[in-house]
Amino acid sequence: MGTGVRRVGNSPILPSPLSLCFSDLTWLTFQLQTANVILTERGSQLNIVQRDTEHQKSQFERLQEKIRLEKVSDYVTSCQIKWLGHVTELN
Repeated sequence: MGTGVRRVGNSPILPSPLSLCFSDLTWLTFQLQTANVILTERGSQLNIVQRDTEHQKSQFERLQEKIRLEKVSDYVTSCQIKWLGHVTELN
């Protein structure tokens, strides 16, 4: 009896078009709810990835700034050493 056809005595009673539409609507509603759950989960995962990416970008930018400052500091130190060397030669 899994055919969706009911019987009264020996005569089959076919489902009405309205009941078929309702059945289809129920199935589509279920599918839509399932799709919404999946989209919500994917959205949450995307938010986590975006936050992680922003955090890594921030760390990378801080590291770049630190390296830039170290290069400037090394250059200034190098210039000071050269200047002191010239001053010492003059004396």
